[in-house]
Amino acid sequence: GHRVHGTLNYMIPTIEEECKSKIFFGGKDSDPSQNLRLKICTPEENHDLFFKKAVEKIENVLVELIGADQSRGRLLYDMALSYDTSKRPDGVVLQRSPLNSRERVWMCVIEFPFEFIQG
Repeated sequence: GHRVHGTLNYMIPTIEEECKSKIFFGGKDSDPSQNLRLKICTPEENHDLFFKKAVEKIENVLVELIGADQSRGRLLYDMALSYDTSKRPDGVVLQRSPLNSRERVWMCVIEFPFEFIQG
């Protein structure tokens, strides 16, 4: 958690400059589900271009930071979920494929209920 936040906070000014954007990163410490929320504000002129470029640069930082860890898919999903532009009402999002490509795929995470029984 802290490593991701620290790395992104370090990289955001460079990404903002390159993408002519303002990036807000963070969440509410009291709510773990809000830990990775990104808001990217781009100029109206060339909005799509700058938005996509900023998203790709942030994803590249995260994919490199996480490496081959199995949590990469969930991280990219949570990130895409925070963008209003790539989300459907049923929780399905258009996100970067977690398999180390730049391809975009539709993905949904299904939370399975669990019960811990101590025996």
